[in-house]
Amino acid sequence: MGNKNKYGVSAKVQEMYRKANTSNNLREAYKEMKQGVSTWLPPTHTWETVDKAKAQEFLKANRGNRTIDKNKVKTYAKLMNEGAFQDFSPDSICFDTTGKLINCQHRLLAIVQTDTSYVMGVQRGLAPSAANIIDQAKTRTVTDLLDIKSGTQSLKYKNQVASDAKRIQKGFGTNTHLQPSNDDISEFALKNKDVMYEFYKIFVATSKYSVATIRGAFIGFAILYPDRRADLTEWARQLVDNTIGYDKHDPLNLFVKKFDELQRKKTKDKETTIPTRVYYSYALGTVQAKLDGKPIRKLKPLDLCPFTNTVMNLTTAEEGKKK
Repeated sequence: MGNKNKYGVSAKVQEMYRKANTSNNLREAYKEMKQGVSTWLPPTHTWETVDKAKAQEFLKANRGNRTIDKNKVKTYAKLMNEGAFQDFSPDSICFDTTGKLINCQHRLLAIVQTDTSYVMGVQRGLAPSAANIIDQAKTRTVTDLLDIKSGTQSLKYKNQVASDAKRIQKGFGTNTHLQPSNDDISEFALKNKDVMYEFYKIFVATSKYSVATIRGAFIGFAILYPDRRADLTEWARQLVDNTIGYDKHDPLNLFVKKFDELQRKKTKDKETTIPTRVYYSYALGTVQAKLDGKPIRKLKPLDLCPFTNTVMNLTTAEEGKKK
């Protein structure tokens, strides 16, 4: 017993790991153990309730790890505060033979931040080289999650739905504090997929406009004002088909004029880049003016952050009212 280090790993196992740090050597050691030739023991796995105190204890062994991503901690903390983080996650807290924490630092930090507790897998006695292969697998994208949650890989227009949902939820790059998880975005996309399908079918017919941004404006308002959806689809068709009419104070005409102005500026100066959020903000301003039903003389862009925040929080607010 006296030969074990403070993490309970015997000197023999420590020596074995120092000499055998490759998967082939570890496989041979495991094979010998199964044959009764070796007394080497493989890493252990247990299910443990990890609360704030235990998370803080585990984090004391967090040395020489990768740089902490504050946004990732915020994402996990948001899930925990909303009760959406799950017990028995397949991704375990991992320690190597020296007792160093090599996986789950962000989740542990979020547990400390939110003062919550979860049943989590804990692996101990991993080879130090295991840290080199953690998190190297393919991340599940929004499109992947749509496949999984819908139970089919043939979800109509899923790439466009995923793209639109991501743009709306992230505020078209205008607010760096908006960091919804892929799970948040996929839930939002599934809830509103019918609206997204409808506007995608309209805008796919044109190549003139920056369709993703303009489409996003119509989708956002259709989610906020479902009773005006028929009006919004009609205005979208007028814009795409160029059947707006000749009222120079119609917001749609003013938008076409503004769009052409931006395009001329971009063409004239090859170095000029028009940010996506500029088109999006003017598209939002156009739709808002149409919804207001008043002729205007000058098109005003709409502030994106409050709009995207409202769209993002709409589901939560509706659910809260039902309760």
